[in-house]
Amino acid sequence: MSHHALSLTNTVFWGMLCGAGFMAVVIPLSEHGYSFPLTARWLGGLLYLSVFGSIAGFLFYLELARRIGADKAAYATILSPVIALGMSAFFETVHWSAPMLAGLVLILLGNVLAFLRRRPLPQPVEVEQG
Repeated sequence: MSHHALSLTNTVFWGMLCGAGFMAVVIPLSEHGYSFPLTARWLGGLLYLSVFGSIAGFLFYLELARRIGADKAAYATILSPVIALGMSAFFETVHWSAPMLAGLVLILLGNVLAFLRRRPLPQPVEVEQG
């Protein structure tokens, strides 16, 4: 981004344009075609996911990475399954199963391990012989 002096918005725009262009070429060349319902509900969902799930999501994430660093911002993506499970339990009354709880525990333990301060390794001491 900073190498080419592009703003965050321009970077996201060009990235999404290149991705869409790539898919527009690859999909017709594959065995699959474009098939989707042209209903108001489906188009509304597409618009919502495009704006909030992709454009806003990338802008917020890349701004976060710029402010706190990519290594720390990556932990936000690790926590997204935890947030999704919580929202599903609240809004959809999904009952958590043993594998879901085990995954949640593993995610949280992984975050704890990642944030623990690491002690520097002892450096070997060179002794002159002579």
